[in-house]
Amino acid sequence: MNNTNVLGKRFSFSVKTFKDEVRNVKVEVRNVKNDVPDVKVEVPDVKNDVRNVKVEVPDVKNEVPDVKNDVRNVKIEVPDVKNEVRDVIFDVPNPIG
Repeated sequence: MNNTNVLGKRFSFSVKTFKDEVRNVKVEVRNVKNDVPDVKVEVPDVKNDVRNVKVEVPDVKNEVPDVKNDVRNVKIEVPDVKNEVRDVIFDVPNPIG
């Protein structure tokens, strides 16, 4: 343990020696080719901001009532019409007095 005086204060510290032995470590780097040509990705300025869009559809009621147009077995009867003219008398006055 060593004692050191720094600006009137005493500090004590100890130094230990560590031995880390690493044996027979082989690191091989082979010819690695990662050729990436000049890649250009162009994104134009796209502004399609659609935020908080509210489409309101009111309550639409298209009610069709029950319509009954049943036309079945309709008979149109025309009676026998006789236009008989009998005994027509034309009464013409005598214009000459």
